Amino acid sequence: MKIERSQLAQLRLRENDVLFNEGGDRDKLGRGWIWPGAPKVCITQNHVFRASPHRPSEAWSKFISYWGNSAGQAYFEEFGKQTTNLASINKTVLSRFPVPLPSLAEVEEIVRILEERLSRADALGSEIDAALARAEALRQAILKRAFSGRLVPQDPADEPATTLLARLRARAAAAPQKTRRKTHAS
Repeated sequence: MKIERSQLAQLRLRENDVLFNEGGDRDKLGRGWIWPGAPKVCITQNHVFRASPHRPSEAWSKFISYWGNSAGQAYFEEFGKQTTNLASINKTVLSRFPVPLPSLAEVEEIVRILEERLSRADALGSEIDAALARAEALRQAILKRAFSGRLVPQDPADEPATTLLARLRARAAAAPQKTRRKTHAS
């Protein structure tokens, strides 16, 4: 993307800028993420809005991003515009997005608690995935044992499967064959 050198300072991303999605699926409107600062010289394009916290800090950026990705979703869905295949917001909608302004200490505590709980949720998700994989492996092992006759001990009073199958085949062979009536198309 070409820009005038005089525009670089205004458009250049800075570490911890919050980037907001301008358009796409309605549920993705306003989704925010944080610019990590690399590469050093980078600008946004017209489908991404940049918000720089008044007092730049990682905590404020995370707070704004988390707020936009949770409570902000209802706001962006309400005030976004929808065309046939695309939903979008504009800078006016973004600039009117209400963000609470707690103290920096409160912001840091909120972010700490959120990240702790998100980390715990990720760990639980991994545990659930592992448990589901173990359950599926156990299911397959049970089915394999059941179909190979090793799930429960054979009752000596039961006839072996080979004898049962032979008896069923003999019965089928001895049964009178059904005759089919021919039908003619009229």
